[in-house]
Amino acid sequence: MSKFPISRVCPQCGGKEYTLRKPKTFVAFTADRVCKACLTRYSPPTPAWGGVMFLLAAPVLGLLGFVLIALLVGPFSLFGLACDGVLGLFVLAVFIGGIRILIASANQVELNGGQARCTGNSEKKENDGSPRAEKPPSSRSYQ
Repeated sequence: MSKFPISRVCPQCGGKEYTLRKPKTFVAFTADRVCKACLTRYSPPTPAWGGVMFLLAAPVLGLLGFVLIALLVGPFSLFGLACDGVLGLFVLAVFIGGIRILIASANQVELNGGQARCTGNSEKKENDGSPRAEKPPSSRSYQ
């Protein structure tokens, strides 16, 4: 889990311009972002395809693991049963993680008349006089 706030836009100022930073988490589907206006670091939400990938990978890897344990150790030995138990817990954790990702992405984007609309921090902030350029992010390299 990211130790930075998770948002599509800057959670501090609502800015949409950012530079990319290498994520500090073990599993990340996208790079972290740093707001150009206020220098707040935040992580974008995990895309829905990441959740689908977890849901598809969990049973396939679990089945492969059970077959390999059965062939290498023996399915009914004490060590084989212990390995199957640990593998089963791992598969369950990956599957539940995929469900949580899908639920989180469904809560952030709702379908509105056939068009996707972000329901997160979508309110527009007033101009506070800070010199912010209104142009798309140009620097998209890891730093």
